[in-house]
Amino acid sequence: MRRYTVLIADDHAEWCTILRRELMQRDELGEITCAHDGKEALTHIREHKPDIIVLDLVMPVYDGLYIVGSMREEMPEYRPVLYILSALSTPKSYELLSDLGISYYSVKPIEPEAVVNNILRLSGLDESGQLKPHRMDLDMLIEDKLGQMGAPNYLISTKNLMVALRISVQNRKEILPIGDIYVEAARVLDSKPATVEKNIRQTIRDMQAMGTPLFQEYFPGHTRKITNMMFLRTFTHRFIREANIYDKILVR
Repeated sequence: MRRYTVLIADDHAEWCTILRRELMQRDELGEITCAHDGKEALTHIREHKPDIIVLDLVMPVYDGLYIVGSMREEMPEYRPVLYILSALSTPKSYELLSDLGISYYSVKPIEPEAVVNNILRLSGLDESGQLKPHRMDLDMLIEDKLGQMGAPNYLISTKNLMVALRISVQNRKEILPIGDIYVEAARVLDSKPATVEKNIRQTIRDMQAMGTPLFQEYFPGHTRKITNMMFLRTFTHRFIREANIYDKILVR
């Protein structure tokens, strides 16, 4: 079985070491290299053409946008799995990446285990035996956002919120009443509306207490309890606002 090469391009040496250690535990992956500035990263890409690139946008010498632009200009046929990790999370930063064929984009800080899982889900084998990035679906996008807000995907309560958000996003034009969302989510989960409501409330409470940067970005300055309806409406509005940009960023 071929083992796929990885480049981690990030100027934070400790983060590179931690992520490299996590990736080295995967049998599917072979040589894993770290580059700590843009020039070093671009030189490695030109010489070795790694299968997977985990790239920070803000680095010394060359930034991530310059690296990706140089790749597209110099090596148009070279299409690695290109995973952007950055503290930048504005619509403008998404727009700058939208035409560059980015496989996926996550906002820092993010747990290294989540990065590894995203890479493995993004990467598959096509008929020629080459890595082929997969398109992220709605559930994966919602799960990734919630993970960055501090909600582990293995908890039943998080699953309840994920299903409710999917229903809210899919029915955004109708703006379903919160009670209808509970009923539909309970049907999907084979549960009860009251249980769904309770689980969602607990997940939101835990995320608010954790106060990750992405949660604070979605709910800046909120010190009072965030209700289920407030969270669902805010998340859905923000998610849909970025939907067209996401559609461009995710692999075509």
